[in-house]
Amino acid sequence: MANRLSRFFAASASAAALCIPASAFAQAAPASCPMVFDYETDASGAPIVAGQDLASAYSAWGADLIVWNTQNMSSQGMGIAFDSGNPTGGDWDLGSPNQAYGGPGVGGGGTSNSFPLGNLLISAENFVDANGDGLIDTPDDDANGAWFEYFFDAPTCIFSMTTVDADYGETTPDLVAYNAAG
Repeated sequence: MANRLSRFFAASASAAALCIPASAFAQAAPASCPMVFDYETDASGAPIVAGQDLASAYSAWGADLIVWNTQNMSSQGMGIAFDSGNPTGGDWDLGSPNQAYGGPGVGGGGTSNSFPLGNLLISAENFVDANGDGLIDTPDDDANGAWFEYFFDAPTCIFSMTTVDADYGETTPDLVAYNAAG
């Protein structure tokens, strides 16, 4: 069984800074830590674009993503990239920075968001790819939230994680790390 990191069901978007010791992998390991999952580039250095499926974006570093779009984890969703500098799907609350700092973000909860975050990981509300380019046409976060689970091939140090869109009145999202024994 792999080591696992789960983020519980409330907030729709996040970014994580993670470190996997380079000695843990025979190939494609990052040259040094920290290794950052910023959703701007994948493990091979290729740019990540809005609407892109992120399930295997960091597989070469030994990290695979599964998204569950129900609290009881009975239905798999899709984790995709969302461009917070150009919000789509009516998700202005995911814009960064907040409008108070000249950005596209709207909402009182984001008034401390003064920094452009770039791409975010969201649970896709729809899976429409009408033009067949492999990208979700209009990235839109699932209003019901999701579980984001990363499975790691080796023990992983977690230094920080940024959560966006934890709405007022919602339970604070949980960050749970499991070892190989569960």
